[in-house]
Amino acid sequence: KIDGGTDLQTRRLNVADLWDSSNSTLSFAKLIGIASDFAFNSRPAEKLEKVKVTYIDEDGDKITMSSDEELMEAFRQTLKKFPARVFRINATFPKEQATPKAPPVEAKKVEEKRVDAPSKHEETKC
Repeated sequence: KIDGGTDLQTRRLNVADLWDSSNSTLSFAKLIGIASDFAFNSRPAEKLEKVKVTYIDEDGDKITMSSDEELMEAFRQTLKKFPARVFRINATFPKEQATPKAPPVEAKKVEEKRVDAPSKHEETKC
């Protein structure tokens, strides 16, 4: 499940999409990158740094993960169960915070000075 702050999405991913062949392990960075793509259609750095990723372990406890090693351990626990179960992970991104509004600026009353031009009907003296 992916919670982007505005909506909740359930997505199905192939574990192979998370595989990092250079390290022969599942990649936590790939996981949050894909989740961010679904949630925001991009990968904003400020959101990736604050994402919270959890899963339910074999004892039914909600566990937070933040590394490749923890992701692999969660996957190993899923594989140990018989019959096989679905490997479920939740990614929650921080909700948008409204920026505080500046206090209203008090308008200062500006005095108008009016200068009348002489009308056509007034006589001009020389």
